[in-house]
Amino acid sequence: MRANVTITLLAAMALIALATALLDIFAFWLIAKLKAGVSVELEIERAQLLTTTMTCLFLGGLVLTTIGFLAWLSRSIENVLPLGGGRPLTSPRWAIGWWFVPLANLVMPMRVVADLHARTRPEGSQGGAALVTSWWLAWVAGLVAAYIPVNIYAGHFGSFPWPRHPGETLDAWSAYVTASTVADALHAASALLAVLVVRRIQRGAEARGIELAGTT
Repeated sequence: MRANVTITLLAAMALIALATALLDIFAFWLIAKLKAGVSVELEIERAQLLTTTMTCLFLGGLVLTTIGFLAWLSRSIENVLPLGGGRPLTSPRWAIGWWFVPLANLVMPMRVVADLHARTRPEGSQGGAALVTSWWLAWVAGLVAAYIPVNIYAGHFGSFPWPRHPGETLDAWSAYVTASTVADALHAASALLAVLVVRRIQRGAEARGIELAGTT
């Protein structure tokens, strides 16, 4: 059940990130109109409303998805030993705790998930390590990419992040939108890859459980 809930939440986050990326692309059209001297006040007001809505959805979804993912991860770590996978790299509690330790959270969560994957896959099964690595690289890259528009370009705008007239540094706004689009695309990719990671680990654990049941 935890795996199914986590997969559903991750899929929803991917859709939200893709929708936000489309909104970013719409901003390029507004920039082109502003550079051409065309008034787009109404479109910008609508875009501001949509941006606020999508931001709230993303932040709310991120909280729920984090809770769901960590609950699934903790239970999966707890099940490793009973499934015959040996002693995992960390305890169920530290599987959660490492995500909140500065600097260590850039490496340890991936190691925990990679170890979980290796210990839950069926005997003789190979592969999957590249999937875990790809998910983690996309996640970290998304965090870095999201830092750029919020912390570097924010000071360029009088009505951040949607300028209301051509005098509000359209080139900087264009740079902001570009960075934001990249970040949203990476968020969507990491969420989709996380879906595959959770499904692969869960299926491996279920296969191990069936194997153990057949030998008893």
